[in-house]
Amino acid sequence: MIKIPTVAAALGALAIAASAATAITEYGAPGDAPDDVAVDGGGRVYFTEMDAARIGRFDPRSQTLAEFGVPTAGAGPHGIVVAPDGTVIFTETTANKIGWFDPQRSAFHEYPTGNALAPHTPVLTRDGEVYFTAPGSDAIGRLDLASGAVATFAVPTPNAAPYGIKLGPDRALYFTESGANQIGRFDLESHLISEFATPAAASEPRRLWIWNDYVYFTEFGAGMLGRFEIRGHTFREWPSPGGRASRPDGIAIDRNGQVWYAESAGVSGVSIVHFDPARETFTAAIPIRARGAAVGDMALAPGGSIWMALGGADLIAVLSP
Repeated sequence: MIKIPTVAAALGALAIAASAATAITEYGAPGDAPDDVAVDGGGRVYFTEMDAARIGRFDPRSQTLAEFGVPTAGAGPHGIVVAPDGTVIFTETTANKIGWFDPQRSAFHEYPTGNALAPHTPVLTRDGEVYFTAPGSDAIGRLDLASGAVATFAVPTPNAAPYGIKLGPDRALYFTESGANQIGRFDLESHLISEFATPAAASEPRRLWIWNDYVYFTEFGAGMLGRFEIRGHTFREWPSPGGRASRPDGIAIDRNGQVWYAESAGVSGVSIVHFDPARETFTAAIPIRARGAAVGDMALAPGGSIWMALGGADLIAVLSP
């Protein structure tokens, strides 16, 4: 274990207050492109290190960092989730595998997914099934952890590039189709896929988060925040404060139903934007001052904080709503 410094300690005070109750704190991380994050039930933050083929773990209470090397060199670990039992599931995009990690034993197991599938973002169902997106193969994949068997389900639209994915309240998975400007629905019972086109052209939806009967998603290409109603199959869209070129990406919804997402190229550079769904209003963006920062997926901790990896800046960060 090593002590991990906050950026405030290493580079000066970078905890930036948006209001009396909102701040972002950045922590130094290994120089190995931290990408996606997940938080376990004890608040420990796991993140993938794509360039180093490692899984990192940061404990906010002790401020310590541990790293674990993935067995396959150059595996390109990308998306990551934590199961209820504390084990970690992650995609190995370059190695075409799904990784499994047991923190108690520091033990790994890898499941081949087939050549060129390039798994991207994983999700767990309430039954413990592992599904994942495969943008380069236009497919949704499923891994059986017991047998290692992998099944794939083709997305109807060619070049759809399924990207982010989340479990919905209706025994279905919802995912973005960044190449087809659509939101997809995968029925866990029938395995049928439905697709819904976003109103904005060239929206390039990236990441999504589900709150009650709504799917909120970022529109990287159109510079908008989108919302899809699960019951009525209707859309709402709001222009992001940073404009059409702001490139919204990672997104999360806090315990109070407030939406937070990253603008990759807003007027303040990389920043986190707050949206109040009840009032349909935005607050000023909270800038991330670290150079080269990029925010992909976000993760909600049990205590209500929101964690993110800042890959281009080799940092991890936490938002305290």
